[in-house]
Amino acid sequence: VMLIDQAIPLMLLLVEAVTNAYRHAFPNDRSGKVEIIFRSEGDERLLSIADDGIGYDSGGSIDAMGLELMHAFASQLAGELAIDSVPEGGVRTLLRFTAAKLPAA
Repeated sequence: VMLIDQAIPLMLLLVEAVTNAYRHAFPNDRSGKVEIIFRSEGDERLLSIADDGIGYDSGGSIDAMGLELMHAFASQLAGELAIDSVPEGGVRTLLRFTAAKLPAA
């Protein structure tokens, strides 16, 4: 169970990360996969979106608008966002945030 105030920015970040993977990771009809993992560790929540595509040059620029959006959604969650090129190829987007407390019934 998650509060709507956290569910909405979480889903918007997820959609943006998956859209970026499909748009940029697999050019020229290249095949690949996108893996999504969401798990709870106590009060902490972890969302990982990873692809096995072409990756990006960490010294270069990535989709600036998408990156700004994902950082804004992470900020709404008071979370930490990391987007890294994976050595084996691809990109991993990792979000950590603390779950909001549900109101007492």
